[in-house]
Amino acid sequence: MPDTPASFSLRTPSDVLGMIPYLLGFHPEDSLVVVIIGTDRQLRGTMRLDLAAPPSVAVKRLKPVADRHPEMSLVVVGYGPLTATGLTRTAAEVIAQTVPVLGVHFVSVGYRFCLTPGCGCPAAGGVLFDARETAVAAQSTVAGLVALPSRDALIALAAPDPAAQAAVAATIRTLPPEVRPSKAALRDMLDQAALDVRLSDEQVAQLVVMLRDQRVREAVWLAATSDRVWQRDLWLDITRRVPDDHAAAPAFLAAWCAWLRGEDPLAHAAARRALASDPDAQMPKVIIASIQTGMPARDLIGVWPPAATGTHPAVPA
Repeated sequence: MPDTPASFSLRTPSDVLGMIPYLLGFHPEDSLVVVIIGTDRQLRGTMRLDLAAPPSVAVKRLKPVADRHPEMSLVVVGYGPLTATGLTRTAAEVIAQTVPVLGVHFVSVGYRFCLTPGCGCPAAGGVLFDARETAVAAQSTVAGLVALPSRDALIALAAPDPAAQAAVAATIRTLPPEVRPSKAALRDMLDQAALDVRLSDEQVAQLVVMLRDQRVREAVWLAATSDRVWQRDLWLDITRRVPDDHAAAPAFLAAWCAWLRGEDPLAHAAARRALASDPDAQMPKVIIASIQTGMPARDLIGVWPPAATGTHPAVPA
């Protein structure tokens, strides 16, 4: 993330609950969210399930994380109608048999409720709550984190745009049979994207054809995929606009950027788009498997890809 959860001041349940939409990238509904807390009482990650999912699913997904970090503890938060508080309590009880649970909360219709056993705080009866009005929401926005209205809105960021796909496909057909990778052209595209200027159809067509070259893909992966917002937005935009048979490379790059930012649902959606284009691609499978086992991207930095030293890739001549 541009600013890691550990650098945020999270002192109260409202702070933690206010941070959750920015950790997920969207405001959850009908969800069970598990917040992972380290020994220093700082947030280390999140996991989201459908509220109606069996608690055993949460335990199965948490176990690999707990095996790597036996000292961790959890905060369990349910989102949905008030009639679903029992589901949240039951899930927390089952999870607590495997990993210590520090607190249990429920968010519904503009209120938050404390469901922690034995707690007599005012939130036990419900207190007004809006995640968007918390101090951490303002801090998250400044840090470049975004919380979209829903999970569907987040996943749609990696979905194809048929009209844009048709325009780029038509442009690809006008290109010479071999578009040679050009350092200057690629550098110009990246400089333009860094200024938040959208690439033209011709530039997108040229770029995805360039990405057929493995050396170019690896160079771009090294130097143009990080937790920077413009890089994530660049590859997501290209993923939406390119024909399906050209989507594997930009979708993987989008997935990698989103994963580095801690936006696991978006990373998962982009990785699945990459696999739909190229079922044999290995790195999207690594991302999906890592997300499912709770492995953060930072555990692979320096391994995949090797540390980059420059601002832009050294494109082969």
